[in-house]
Amino acid sequence: MERRLEAMALLQADVHTPHCLSLLNVAGHRTSRIVIGENTGKLNCIGWKRGPVPVFSAHVDGPVNAVCVSEERIFVAYSSSVRGFSRKGKVFFEMDGCISEPIKFLHVNGQHLLVCGNHMLTVFLDGKELHYYMSPDDVLDLLPLGPMQGDAKARFATLFASRNRTLRLLQGAAVTQTLQLDAVPLAVSASLHACSGVAVVCGLASGQIVFLDVTADGIRELWRLPADGKTGVSALVCCMLEGRRTVVAGREDGCVDVYCESQENADVYELLSSHKLSSGVVSLCAGTLTESDKVDIVAALFSGEVVDLTLAPPAATEVESVEAQAARLALINALQADVAALEQQIAAANESLASSSSSQPQATAAATATSTAVNVVLPSLPEVILRESFELVASDAAYILTLEAVNAIESVLIQSDAPTDVLDVKANNAVVTFARPDLQEENHLLALYRCTPGTTRFQVKIRSIEGHHGMLSVYVTQNSGLRTSVLRQFELKPLALHTRVTEVDDDRPQSKLKIHGQFSMAEMLHWLDSCLPGVPSRLPVEDVVTLLFQSTLLETQLCVRFKLCGAEMTSDNLSTLVILKDWITQRASLKNCAITASLEVNEQSVGSVLSRLRPLLQEQKHLADKTALVAPIKELVAQEGNAENLSPALAAIYENAAQLTAEQERNPCFLERLHGMVTDLYVDRSKLKGHNALEKIPQLAALLQHNDWDAITEFFAAS
Repeated sequence: MERRLEAMALLQADVHTPHCLSLLNVAGHRTSRIVIGENTGKLNCIGWKRGPVPVFSAHVDGPVNAVCVSEERIFVAYSSSVRGFSRKGKVFFEMDGCISEPIKFLHVNGQHLLVCGNHMLTVFLDGKELHYYMSPDDVLDLLPLGPMQGDAKARFATLFASRNRTLRLLQGAAVTQTLQLDAVPLAVSASLHACSGVAVVCGLASGQIVFLDVTADGIRELWRLPADGKTGVSALVCCMLEGRRTVVAGREDGCVDVYCESQENADVYELLSSHKLSSGVVSLCAGTLTESDKVDIVAALFSGEVVDLTLAPPAATEVESVEAQAARLALINALQADVAALEQQIAAANESLASSSSSQPQATAAATATSTAVNVVLPSLPEVILRESFELVASDAAYILTLEAVNAIESVLIQSDAPTDVLDVKANNAVVTFARPDLQEENHLLALYRCTPGTTRFQVKIRSIEGHHGMLSVYVTQNSGLRTSVLRQFELKPLALHTRVTEVDDDRPQSKLKIHGQFSMAEMLHWLDSCLPGVPSRLPVEDVVTLLFQSTLLETQLCVRFKLCGAEMTSDNLSTLVILKDWITQRASLKNCAITASLEVNEQSVGSVLSRLRPLLQEQKHLADKTALVAPIKELVAQEGNAENLSPALAAIYENAAQLTAEQERNPCFLERLHGMVTDLYVDRSKLKGHNALEKIPQLAALLQHNDWDAITEFFAAS
């Protein structure tokens, strides 16, 4: 039976980043205290006595990046320094310059101090460096495990999640185990489920929650909780709730889900309760905050609000008394009156601010004319706090652009100087207007989204066309008294629809690209990074670096191996290698670096790509044909008054008209893009053979339009 979560706002803080919230347990006190670090450098410790009660406040020399609590001690990370506070707010520990990048993660266990930034992880013992590790990919979250059972060396172990969809087990300074996932891991937490090693749960960007068994011998996946259409898991915490092992997941859209183990099967977790908050969840904690016999879930939101969530009693969930209903309605009416009064005050303040802004030019002109000193108050622009992400969704072969702001978003303007398609998102309620593309100005996309009032989160899917490079510019406009707009830009890479993988099929027919020249490994890594997503930002410490990719659209593969002054790329898609060759040659020319590139074509790989394109093209062609018949069939049914005279095929189209139209709208222009991929494959192949393909493109286009695959295969074989 699903239960209700009761939410209570605790405080508003200037905190918008994860790992800045924790609970402090103090001996002699039955309830915990909230410890929260703010972007202003302020550290707050707050207790509870019939409401939030400040215990102490302290300041550090910069924005707080992470907070950790250990044995009634509070540790704060800011910039690359760590400071320790007692439970009363007195400083007892300071360490500066721990690592050469800002600290994002902080953990203290006894005499061990662990600090980690985007790439650098260092473990200190009694203030002296014990272990050091440089991650080749961005670290998104980590979980210190301490010495692992079965490790004879008793090395300090850490499990960390990387942006390239990998979990790594670090023992000492060496990675001993890895686990490749099908989505980016955003959060990891110690769990309570039964296993042979350390129980861990991992939240993915796809919305799934993975239960793991971590031992010195390997990382093993036990089972998963499905996403069920939910957004990515941004925070996790595990606790005992009403005597059952529980996993609490905070999601990017502000939803908090509580999963409890089934009473019949301990290996099955069921959704017990779910609650939608006003903003995305960045941190979660669980403990006894308001009452000693009740578990509280404390959530820090991107908007800066800190919320306490408690599970409502079963009786309160099932039946609400008449007195409770009356009290709730009275409270709602009182709150609505307060909100109306506050809105009037805000409107008056906005009018005053606007009048002072409009009178500024006249005041300045008068001061110039009379040569007298006039003090003019300039209205300051409100700070725009915006969180953005542009992530590839492999299942959709498209990027999802997510924008979240503290204040309401009024409109979003999207502009692209490379060919792109905009796909619809169900959660997006904005009204969109498209402008006609201006190809002379390299303006391929211009879309304006007008958001509904109160919108703080915006999502849209973007699909680029491989072979084209450009920038996606996003202008986000807010109206908080003064209308302000901020610009965010995202690079559209030539092979943007490829994703990193850990293995490829060596049995496929593959073409080969070889590049030689006087270039360093760092230069080749930079050229690859500007062409492919998921390339490590730091050069791996290897003589020969191997990177594996897979196309999310066609599932073709790409293997890149490079060393000093040499590189070799193999792929079953000839067009992929042609794009790489052209891009690397262009980048090398800008660097005045002479290179030689040779491409060996495997004719079987061309047929392999065509066999992968065929089912996609046939599916989209049939969908387009059926969608084109929807309007005439509806008109015919309206004239006849019924659908009895329709053939079975036409009747099926009429019954599924809404589904067919929605599916077509989800992937507009997809059929044209697939036709373009077949045409590009033919042009690339002909160019490498020294043939002129322009004369035969109209003939190929006609064959594609009729979906005649026997003729298309013969056309490629004859060329």
